[in-house]
Amino acid sequence: LGYLYRVIGLILFDWNQLEEAERAFMQGIDFMSQDVPGEMLIMSTSMLPYIKLAQGKREEALRLADDCIRRVEAYPLPYIPAMIKARLIRFWIRVKKRDRIEEWLRNCGLSPDDTIRYAHDAEYFALAKVLIWQERAEEALHVLAQLHDLTQSQGRNGKLFYVLALQALALQQSQNLDRALEVLETSLVLAQSEGYIRPYVEEGLPMEDLLERGAAQGIWQQAYLDGYVNQLLKAIRQDQTGLGD
Repeated sequence: LGYLYRVIGLILFDWNQLEEAERAFMQGIDFMSQDVPGEMLIMSTSMLPYIKLAQGKREEALRLADDCIRRVEAYPLPYIPAMIKARLIRFWIRVKKRDRIEEWLRNCGLSPDDTIRYAHDAEYFALAKVLIWQERAEEALHVLAQLHDLTQSQGRNGKLFYVLALQALALQQSQNLDRALEVLETSLVLAQSEGYIRPYVEEGLPMEDLLERGAAQGIWQQAYLDGYVNQLLKAIRQDQTGLGD
């Protein structure tokens, strides 16, 4: 039941239904806490900082993220700390904690030239995010090309749309705006039917800029995406409070 509530919480969070997502995660954590503490419990608690930040509760989110890092350090299986720290990278980028990001990059042992395996894809998503954050767009695109092939070959559209969204942002950063809009359109087509909101919202102002550029060119209307894009833009604009300097 704890695992089931975690999955429900993830879906609700991606739909940007924050209060419902929090209730699902807390119910799942309650069930998991009654058993031997394991990786599902740690993975569930690592989502709480994202929820609190999205609710505008920055200080509580930071405290929960720090607590999660301390808790995971003592976990006996080494791949779990690596996975959880990678999953928190998007959070550290959103709250602009440069020291946390650079510490992770120094210690992660990853390179843009690595061959990516499925078991470690979460870590390479984090690497791609950091490379974009560092404005190393070409290296990010190299990592994302592998993630694209990996997710597409396995039919994992729930991750493929996000790979495409990140590719669009990296292409935007490298001034290849026409291609960025093409890739983002493919991402949006995949995501619209599943109702994904939060993954785009969490990309913040660069995603807002790209969506607005597409709107100005009439791309989203031509692709029957204008209603969906308006929903995303509204959510992004409502989300900018609480992120700090």
